[in-house]
Amino acid sequence: MTDEYPKFLYKYRTIDDLKNIVGNPSLKALLKNEIAFSNKDNFNDLFDSKIKLIKPTPKQFRDLKKHLNKQDSQQIASCINKEEFTLEGYDLIERLIELFNRQVSTYYYFLCLSKNNNSNLMWSHYASSHTGFCIEFKTEYIKANKVTYKSNIPTINIIDLVKLKFKLGDDEKLGYKIWDSLRTKLIEWEYEEEYRFQASNSMLHGKVKKDHSYCMMDYKSEFIESIIFGCRMPSKIKTYIVENMHENIKYKEVKECDSSLEVVAYEP
Repeated sequence: MTDEYPKFLYKYRTIDDLKNIVGNPSLKALLKNEIAFSNKDNFNDLFDSKIKLIKPTPKQFRDLKKHLNKQDSQQIASCINKEEFTLEGYDLIERLIELFNRQVSTYYYFLCLSKNNNSNLMWSHYASSHTGFCIEFKTEYIKANKVTYKSNIPTINIIDLVKLKFKLGDDEKLGYKIWDSLRTKLIEWEYEEEYRFQASNSMLHGKVKKDHSYCMMDYKSEFIESIIFGCRMPSKIKTYIVENMHENIKYKEVKECDSSLEVVAYEP
């Protein structure tokens, strides 16, 4: 039995400087209907979206040579000498590794969401120790994919990249495998119950910042079901959000119970 797809997903947001309300990046983005998509280089977890590349063997190169045209076969032949790689072979492998890592950082941007809106750890880590807020998104508009949690980081065989270079590989199949790998985290992060929405190439066009670590995307106001205030958010910030947000947005707040958090309707 598979898990039922959640009706809502949540984005936790920080408010680092409680005194500078107007200039706060999270609040400015909220009021402009903007949200940040990040690449893997911007994640706080060292192993998030990390893929172990399995180096090929000379035998795999020899087997590949049988399926190539004369020119490509000669190039592969120059990469191996008996049971070892030549300098050309090592150079080809290193260039493919460098190209793969660069393309993953350049073309894959994610919006990271959670299906849980009352996690003490999430509010502590991602919402400035409960002083921030949470955006409740409707999943009818945002179709995110569930993150998988495993004991080890995923792997991809470099020989598949070599095959792709010589037009023998299945680029669509490899693309799905890369996307699956980029939605894999170590099991210690399982409490996040994360989902990821990948930005398409058309969404990214002209919006990636100069450092390539993130890009800002806009969305329609109807994507939002509600704004949830952290239980330590100052009243003046709640008032600022309510007075400056567009209409037809619900507001909720987190209440501290004996040993848990509860999300309830906001009453000014």
